[in-house]
Amino acid sequence: LKRLTVHIGKRLRVVPLDEVRWIGAEEGFVFVHTRDGRYRTDFTLGELEERLPPEDFIRTHRSTIVNLDAAYEFVPEPAGTAVLRLRDGTEVKVARRRTEEVKAALT
Repeated sequence: LKRLTVHIGKRLRVVPLDEVRWIGAEEGFVFVHTRDGRYRTDFTLGELEERLPPEDFIRTHRSTIVNLDAAYEFVPEPAGTAVLRLRDGTEVKVARRRTEEVKAALT
């Protein structure tokens, strides 16, 4: 993928990948988060994980994918989980089984 299509009312907007900060699943929908807001997409997280460039995006949790360029700070937590803080202040969960992969991708 080089860009994503997202829904804005009845319209579709094309969002370049470099504008995507993170992508999350909520209540059966997948939302793309950008500087300008949150938009629904028709892709599943599984489809996005397979199609997004792995050097730029990483799955941090079963419900989130993060643009590595948006990452600011990796904060380990008890029980092996972590929080990934983004430059805009968003905090994204990192699952226990993904902490080492996320840490490696940040370096």
